[in-house]
Amino acid sequence: MKHIEGQSFIARISVDTPGVQGSLKYTRAWGVAQSGWLMRHADTQSSLCLRFDYIEHTADRVHYRVSGAAGSGEYEGAKVGISLNGFLGFYHVAAVNDFWKVQVLADWVPGQDLRFIWRDQEGHRVSMSREFVPMKTKPVGNAPATRVAELLCVNRASATPLQFLATRVQLL
Repeated sequence: MKHIEGQSFIARISVDTPGVQGSLKYTRAWGVAQSGWLMRHADTQSSLCLRFDYIEHTADRVHYRVSGAAGSGEYEGAKVGISLNGFLGFYHVAAVNDFWKVQVLADWVPGQDLRFIWRDQEGHRVSMSREFVPMKTKPVGNAPATRVAELLCVNRASATPLQFLATRVQLL
């Protein structure tokens, strides 16, 4: 954790788990109750930019409040929280008081990428759950009415544990 303790930062966050690398994005246009959920996307371009505001650190973890960074669209400034069923999403209105834990995987040097495991306040690892979600438009012919979304979650039995990469880290 050397050099990251005591530091707030903004960075582009992507999934860096072998076999499931991809960009971090959020759901859009699935309706009010279904927008703003964090998800892994197969492309590796234009990952979501998040702001990590330092709270404190322990021997092996750094605690942060996490929110949408400036320029992250309609969720700029919205806090990252956990739904009642364990999914990570942006919250503008609902109070998010929980913090997030970052477990740095190697000493970090300013100017380099930061590899880490992301955990909730209870220590559960952020993972990925493949969920069926409705299509935005009515299917044509034999097309499926749902598609698979790879949503970020915590504490779900069938989910794939993830590790993350923070690139273009800007210290605050």
